[in-house]
Amino acid sequence: MANAYWILPKNEVEESAVIEVKAKHIDTVIDNPEIFGMTYDEISQTYKKYNEKLRFEGFAREEIVIALIMKGYIHIRKNKKTDCWRITTINSLSDTKKVEQCTIRKLTDWYKLVSRNKEHKFSDFEIFNLEGESRYFAPSEFKSLYSY
Repeated sequence: MANAYWILPKNEVEESAVIEVKAKHIDTVIDNPEIFGMTYDEISQTYKKYNEKLRFEGFAREEIVIALIMKGYIHIRKNKKTDCWRITTINSLSDTKKVEQCTIRKLTDWYKLVSRNKEHKFSDFEIFNLEGESRYFAPSEFKSLYSY
């Protein structure tokens, strides 16, 4: 079971909205640019702009990941030290209803997938947005949000 995922905006990919990341998030984007609405050339040009090697986790990677999050992609990774899932989204977190309506709904399939695995079953969740807001959820609280 992976420790990192992308969730695509609704209707981007018919077969699955959850993309498992095998190595690094940026590698998944570079290896499958069409899934992310990009081209290999666009990605390469972003790396050239910062004079960085392709796949390096620096300024180019940050620009690409932030651009994807701003388009509605959700970036998920598990912090092994804290055993907490870190979820980054564009959506506001200041209002529980907004979290529920915008983000939690998109995370349902992903949560069902990882909760089947004993290693991930009881992990906490921390949801961030690009404005620096964050919110923690215990597994039971997270599960109750998506059970609508």
